[in-house]
Amino acid sequence: MLVAWCDLRQDIRHFRLSRMTELIELDERFELPEHFDLREYTPLDDRHLRVSLRFNHDIADKVKESSYHYVEDMKEHQNGLDVILRVRQLDEILQWVLGWGASVTVLEPESFRSRIREEAERILNRY
Repeated sequence: MLVAWCDLRQDIRHFRLSRMTELIELDERFELPEHFDLREYTPLDDRHLRVSLRFNHDIADKVKESSYHYVEDMKEHQNGLDVILRVRQLDEILQWVLGWGASVTVLEPESFRSRIREEAERILNRY
């Protein structure tokens, strides 16, 4: 992870090195803001979308062990394991949720339930 200035957003942001394909050295230099301290830097948490999922009991332990960074809360009860996630965009968790197959149910939001349904229909039509 690289913490750097983003010209597009005019702010300090996190960048994934694994997504970078090349490095171009420029003659430009960036001056750190006077009061910036990387050790004290905490990025703004803009994960404003709440997603509620219910997992079957038989995979609850695997879900708990996954340590998925979007998980905000987990509660086990007689109907399974309820998991709350916070994300910026629903597409951030689409593949993760689909990876659990029929062992997970999206409780909310309805728009994400529909997105999962549409993706499942596309998969079914392929086979």
